[in-house]
Amino acid sequence: HTFRAIEARGAIPMARAWDHDPVTAARLLDAGAWGLVFPHVSTPEQAEKLAAAVRYPPRGQRSVGTGRCVTISADYRATFDDAVLLIPQIEDMEGVENAEAICAVEGVDIGFLGPGDLAMAMGLEAGHPDHEAALQTFREGCARAGKPCGIPVKDTDSAKQRIGEG
Repeated sequence: HTFRAIEARGAIPMARAWDHDPVTAARLLDAGAWGLVFPHVSTPEQAEKLAAAVRYPPRGQRSVGTGRCVTISADYRATFDDAVLLIPQIEDMEGVENAEAICAVEGVDIGFLGPGDLAMAMGLEAGHPDHEAALQTFREGCARAGKPCGIPVKDTDSAKQRIGEG
């Protein structure tokens, strides 16, 4: 019911999946999410599997249940395929180095970075020059793929900094 309440207020209901299992994706989407964030995506191959999991055939491999897809409208599946947001969350250097390829996967809508997990994976504190360089590499990869990027921030000053960086 939470997703329906969010949608009723004019917002896009989204969820963060806890794994890459297509069944997890289907359950969250069938429950009413219109966007999914998948953690720990490091390769374009992982992104391709996720893209297939969130879209119906012929664009993907998502199964057709008996929920909202048959009660809303006859063209729900086509509409949903165009509207669903797939957001891979990159949280390690392999993913940072593959950001362009991940974001170039058909069906990926936004590149998203987990800066805290990235810092931990790098063995550094957030804000360390090498960590900041990795964030820049991520942003550049998303831009080359023509996708927007998201990086969570902790305060207003950090938000202003990231906005200034594009």
